[in-house]
Amino acid sequence: MAVRPRSTRGRGRHFLRSSKLAAELVRAAGIRRGDLVLDLGAGTGALTGVLSRAGARVVAVEIDPELAAGLRQRFADVVEGDALRVALPREPFKVVANLPFDG
Repeated sequence: MAVRPRSTRGRGRHFLRSSKLAAELVRAAGIRRGDLVLDLGAGTGALTGVLSRAGARVVAVEIDPELAAGLRQRFADVVEGDALRVALPREPFKVVANLPFDG
């Protein structure tokens, strides 16, 4: 699958605002206690929080410095960087994300 070139208009954003939807996404992904999960484009941490409460070991990846700083105040493992360029874990992991988009 080819990666589409980035828009020159800026970063796309789509914040997950429904905690009910976040919980449903985590449930549907089959996340279990102890699973290593990457939350790509973690934003404000809506999914990160639900994943953490489900007992997952979560790595929140966020490119926006302000959002990453906010995540660091609430979560232990936050990576500030581009999800396309971060180093992936060497152990098995899952991805649960509300990926940003730019129309």
